[in-house]
Amino acid sequence: TGVQTCALPIYLARALRSNVVRVVAHVVAGEQPKQGYGFVVGEESGQLYIVTADHVVRGDGPGEADPKPTIIFFQDQGTETPGELLAVRLPRGQGDLALLRVQTPARFSWRRDALAQTPVDRGADVWFVGKLGEWYVPTRPGAVNEVLPSGTIRMDALPVSVGTSGAPLISPNGIDRKS
Repeated sequence: TGVQTCALPIYLARALRSNVVRVVAHVVAGEQPKQGYGFVVGEESGQLYIVTADHVVRGDGPGEADPKPTIIFFQDQGTETPGELLAVRLPRGQGDLALLRVQTPARFSWRRDALAQTPVDRGADVWFVGKLGEWYVPTRPGAVNEVLPSGTIRMDALPVSVGTSGAPLISPNGIDRKS
């Protein structure tokens, strides 16, 4: 069955928590680690590929990056897995996207049909997964205000806070993307 068969969108957001990982990155030595989220976008040869916000794993200065951020999976929240920060990223000013790779944990499963097949539109209901170190899903949706040419999705009425960066936006169609 595809993502579109879910009757209630909040249940879809809760079901997609297995695709969401917590990311802890030590970007600058001696400073508090940055925390955020990412989501699984692919798997190949026993490795998972995870998209997160670039500012979660990199700083502004040269050499400010965590080459091996810690990844924590929803299904095994007590285990920290070392990840690998890949060089693939969007240039500054063109987006805030980084790619991580991690060994696929034993007995790990994720929804491969999670990506929305159609772009999200203004007014669409959206939820996110991840806030304050938990796989939090708000009870009420926010709404898409606009999708910028850069791919940034602006939304209204979602309780996002510091530490939510990298969390996916989920509409009734799945994890949202720019067209």
